[in-house]
Amino acid sequence: MYSTVEQPFKIPFIAAVIVEVNTSKPDFVKHALDRLGIMLQGYLETGEWRQCKLVLRFLACMQSVLDSEGLFDMLDELFNRAVDLQAASSRDVSRYALINARQLISSLQALGLELVKIIMLTIPYAIAYSAGCEEKAAQLLEKTELIASTPHELITLVDPYVTAAEGTPLAQSSLHLLQNHLQSEKNNSWPLSFFPKLGKTIVKHEDAMSDMKEVQKHSFPAITVPEAINPGRRPIFPEVYFSLYADQDIEVSTYQKTSVV
Repeated sequence: MYSTVEQPFKIPFIAAVIVEVNTSKPDFVKHALDRLGIMLQGYLETGEWRQCKLVLRFLACMQSVLDSEGLFDMLDELFNRAVDLQAASSRDVSRYALINARQLISSLQALGLELVKIIMLTIPYAIAYSAGCEEKAAQLLEKTELIASTPHELITLVDPYVTAAEGTPLAQSSLHLLQNHLQSEKNNSWPLSFFPKLGKTIVKHEDAMSDMKEVQKHSFPAITVPEAINPGRRPIFPEVYFSLYADQDIEVSTYQKTSVV
């Protein structure tokens, strides 16, 4: 299971193998989910947010074998915590062992944005590899819109260096860009062309169709999100995109060779 954090590009393929195994050995899948739950719980408590993102990605790829809402209940809870962190104030810092209240509030708000980004990066994997998640994903995207569409305070620092055309901001937060892309995918019925296309379960022996039982569903691992979210050891930096070359009258990406007489 530690390959989920060591080799992230293999996550969809490893998850597909486990989902396939569920048709014949559901006990193995239950054991894998238990291990993933222990890993995710530990990463949440220690503030290892990169690892949390990757384990949630793995679980999203296994959404098809999870019963009830599966992963989306966890994502809803993380979003609620993100909203609380965004609204952090000096009255909330007493729960944390840091002296600089201003620095702590900024850190908590950055963590709230990071949680929203993790949620949005997880949703497409559930859509790509399981059916019936579209409505729940659309509801979650409506919630993330509230935070993703809010301009980041660092964008004002970029304004003196760029001149945006009317209605075309040159500086955008990564959350806003990601939100817009996911909305575009939703409006186009989730093509998700950038995901590897993994085939559905193939039954090798047609005679076994009549004897094959319904695929067993599993409960999502029991995860408790800590009341006091741990920001982690590594500082979380806001991600803001801006371009000095956007909306130019002259194209700068091409070079035209001219001859000298």
